[in-house]
Amino acid sequence: MDAELIVPTGEFFVPGRCGRWTEELHRARYKFARDYVVGKDVLDIACGLGYGSAALASAGARSVVGVDIRADNVSHAEQEYGSDKVRFNQGDITTYGEDESFDVVVCFETIEHISSYNAAIRNCKRILRKGGLLLVSSPNRTLSSPRLKLVTGTPENRFHIREFTESELLLLVEAAGFQVDGSDIFGQAFQLVMPGSLLTKALRKCVIRPFGETKVLPNRQTLSKPNYFLLRARNDDPNRSGERN
Repeated sequence: MDAELIVPTGEFFVPGRCGRWTEELHRARYKFARDYVVGKDVLDIACGLGYGSAALASAGARSVVGVDIRADNVSHAEQEYGSDKVRFNQGDITTYGEDESFDVVVCFETIEHISSYNAAIRNCKRILRKGGLLLVSSPNRTLSSPRLKLVTGTPENRFHIREFTESELLLLVEAAGFQVDGSDIFGQAFQLVMPGSLLTKALRKCVIRPFGETKVLPNRQTLSKPNYFLLRARNDDPNRSGERN
């Protein structure tokens, strides 16, 4: 399946078909992950079309397994990026994998798409080895769905089921048994937060996209907030051996 034939719907990222801003955001997350995968066995869960799995292998991972629930995505990924270091499987984020079989699990822009997000994060912990890392990202609900008054409300993105604030995402990950501290919280596309959400979502896009930083940066507790959160969560590792060297 040629990527040029895939029609972008917004459900998942199609390289070269979703615009420069979106492309940079998605690829920047994998650039961030590169420093944590060298010599590691890595799972790229909800890998989509496989471009990120290939990038992690190129960064020096010992092995990469890309998993997606869609058979057509897996078929495309295997055809385009499969190698002796990268393989692709069809699977569900809530059940995939054997106990303690990976050093790093990458889960980018995924948990907001599923109703069983608690089970997904618990499963990520189950398949991580001791001292392993979960790298997980998700949109900031206060900016992606600013009109949403209730946690249980429907997000503005029709493909999202549940979006999170920073504290909710932290609680979700810590409830599964991961350790996260202030230095483990990152963001993308920081923007000025106006009192009372004066800027509409459409206007924010016009203001932020030309100037917003797409790199993954430490979260700043200032007047700026990230459009996307990324957490570096540790699996029972008091020595924090999974951090950058």
